[in-house]
Amino acid sequence: MFRYVFFLLVLAVNFTFSQTASFTGKVFDKNTDVTISEVKVNILNPNLSVKTNKFGEFEFENLKPGDYSAEFVHQGYKTLTADFRIISNITSTLDIKLSVNE
Repeated sequence: MFRYVFFLLVLAVNFTFSQTASFTGKVFDKNTDVTISEVKVNILNPNLSVKTNKFGEFEFENLKPGDYSAEFVHQGYKTLTADFRIISNITSTLDIKLSVNE
């Protein structure tokens, strides 16, 4: 009996932890289509941040399913906010084009 209960407990914990997904993408200059590095990407709730790499890429891992807003900030560019949805075990991808501040 103990083995059966222990197995169900391990299975439930494993299932709970596997209900996450990733959010990835690239950030480009809207006028030139060149990728932008060092863009601060903020997920607004919960408060999470990363910066784009030298290829303009970003990634957040282990996000719970739900609706989110992300903010893209870089000096010299207009801040952009975009909404996205996380679905369990599916990577959400979003490419962003930032406009230069004038």
